[in-house]
Amino acid sequence: MRLTKIPVVLLALASAVSLISGATAASSSPNAKIPIFDKDSYLFNNKWGGNSGLQTIRDQNGEGHLEWAWGNSATSVQGYPSVVRGWHWDTPGFKTHTLPIAVTSPKACSLRSTLKYKLKASGAYDAAYDLWTATGRNLSWQTKPSLEVMVWGEHERVNPAGSPTGTATIGGHNWTVWRGTGPFGGPVVSFVAGSGALHGSLNLMQFVRTAAGPDADPNLRLISTEFGVEVTQGSGSATVQKWTQQRSRSCK
Repeated sequence: MRLTKIPVVLLALASAVSLISGATAASSSPNAKIPIFDKDSYLFNNKWGGNSGLQTIRDQNGEGHLEWAWGNSATSVQGYPSVVRGWHWDTPGFKTHTLPIAVTSPKACSLRSTLKYKLKASGAYDAAYDLWTATGRNLSWQTKPSLEVMVWGEHERVNPAGSPTGTATIGGHNWTVWRGTGPFGGPVVSFVAGSGALHGSLNLMQFVRTAAGPDADPNLRLISTEFGVEVTQGSGSATVQKWTQQRSRSCK
């Protein structure tokens, strides 16, 4: 996922970011945030494609609604309307009860993510989890992720960064594994399946462990999880009806 470019002065004020609230809260403003679900997550209008398209987030009777309308000429991702749990550049102090988790926790450690959503889209896009890791203990807007892990479900006319390097079987699905370089200069590992792969329950720690490998830095921690739609071209909407995460006791 491309990083949101935010003026330093705003980043310095990140801990004071205000979330829009209300039963019918909605916003089309870039970087707008609306609390959703158990209030340790929020809708994020992550948009960087300028004024060439429209992108909106909405709390729709307790469900997260994402909507977009972009043109058909872009060749790179224009936005990633999403639900965020944990750290992010412009909300580095945002807390969630399931994170962080040490990547080198015992194998019994799981982060069980249960997701239910509806997607209607045309153009070039991918519905995906975006998982961020870092070695630093003091998270801030200056935190540089050590590894980005993406988990793709439905997608059309787009490929992840890098190139395919193998396959993995996780959660009853076969995934093509792509490895490349992320926009932050570090590695990004993407697991690509297809329609239906993200619906239901997945242990996100399995993806992170596989991406990090057996020689992972003992200081590496999963600090953030996101789910949304990366949009390159076209229009559509997604309604996140449910997203819960359960951390097992063996996690450190």
